[in-house]
Amino acid sequence: MVKRNWFLYSLYAVVLAGIFVYYLFPAERLKTFVVLQANRIYPAGRVSVDTAGLVFPPGVRLHTVRLDHAAGPVLLADDVAIYPHLKSLLSDRKVFSFQMTAHEGLVSGTAEMQGRQVVSVDAVVSGMNLSGIPVLQQLSAGRIEGILAATIAYAAGVGKPETVNAAVDIRQMAVALMPPFLGLDHVRFEKVHADALLRNQRLEVSRIDLTGDQIEGTLAGTASLSQDLMQSVVNMSGTIMPQKQFLDKSVFRNSGSFLAGLKAKGGLPIRISGPLGALQVSTN
Repeated sequence: MVKRNWFLYSLYAVVLAGIFVYYLFPAERLKTFVVLQANRIYPAGRVSVDTAGLVFPPGVRLHTVRLDHAAGPVLLADDVAIYPHLKSLLSDRKVFSFQMTAHEGLVSGTAEMQGRQVVSVDAVVSGMNLSGIPVLQQLSAGRIEGILAATIAYAAGVGKPETVNAAVDIRQMAVALMPPFLGLDHVRFEKVHADALLRNQRLEVSRIDLTGDQIEGTLAGTASLSQDLMQSVVNMSGTIMPQKQFLDKSVFRNSGSFLAGLKAKGGLPIRISGPLGALQVSTN
């Protein structure tokens, strides 16, 4: 009976402690800690959090998270949940799972930290609406629409450069063209796929595949990123093949000979270059 009472009292103490931890935890102190850590990891930006608290299974949930860069807001998340892998807490290499809802989509994955340094992040993005992402709207004088899916892998180490590998797929993409291209003020794609590597502030895009009933083609090139995002310098080139629906609405409408000539040449060479805030599109 004594052992039974001891067990019940212990269980009661654990439950009571759990209630105090989860309902009386100083959320403001937790929020301050998370913001300081996030800004230390990403010093080029500024992270702000509306509220923070603990969740079960043991973890942290952040509400209304905003990431800003020098040029303005980059990402707005409704909430971010972070769950430590309990076994890893006893080792030097800590592992965390995370899940974020933002712009009608979901980002989930894992991250590892060695000491105070983030050494790897693997993330999967699904269902994110491009029209709500502030940084993308800054890149275009018009509007960018589409549904984003991606896999992203970040890696870093002592004495090694930080790298980010990304494979991106966008469905039903539409881009406003400012200034107009071939007489059109917007273009749409059924699907866009891109493979890219970011290393030492240099973005290497190995391939962009464009598929749609207006334009098809491929692009590749580089971008040198700047602290002022709009001053990042882009240098990309490739070949596009305008489709009949595109030509019918462009300056080449009803020009079957023009389309036949392009097909004979294998497409129209195109070049995209200059600072991100004032891109120049040219054809040869």
